[in-house]
Amino acid sequence: LAGLGRMDISSLSQATTQAVGVIVSAFLLASGHGAESLLAGTAVSYLALNIITVTSIRRILGMPVIDIEAIGLPEATRILRFGGWLFGGAVISLLLSPLNKLVLVRYAGVGVLPVYEMAYAGAMRVRGLIESGLRALMLEVSSAAGAGPAKALAVERKVTRAFHLTLWCGLPIYSLLAAFSGPLL
Repeated sequence: LAGLGRMDISSLSQATTQAVGVIVSAFLLASGHGAESLLAGTAVSYLALNIITVTSIRRILGMPVIDIEAIGLPEATRILRFGGWLFGGAVISLLLSPLNKLVLVRYAGVGVLPVYEMAYAGAMRVRGLIESGLRALMLEVSSAAGAGPAKALAVERKVTRAFHLTLWCGLPIYSLLAAFSGPLL
């Protein structure tokens, strides 16, 4: 949705579905279903987010989200060249995460796994907070790809400034978290 210029719908749908997930989890926990309720809440949240996203894209474009018959070999090759490295990075991350946990449990013990999980989840939340400003610029970067060199240069300057701002704001935040993480653990 962000790539279609509808960051507002994207943000609203993410916030709404996270709230739905929390409500479902809380209701199931209160009903005595235990830890499975957290899994169910997350599943409902992601299912709702996918339904809202696909429905919104269909409304905006006025056509099916993916038309399999329209994608031939040249188009599929372009898509894989464009997003293949990103997809490969996500797959490597997906495969390395369990390996990290296995090595950590093997050499430090099972007791450190919850600490690792909390630290990792917290770091990803802080990262999401810090990078949220950059996500808003992605639409501008996409449109600059098809525009002339003058617009591309202006967008490049904006992205560089945003990157510097993110770096200089993120560094102190992570430094403070690292400095005060001892008492939290």
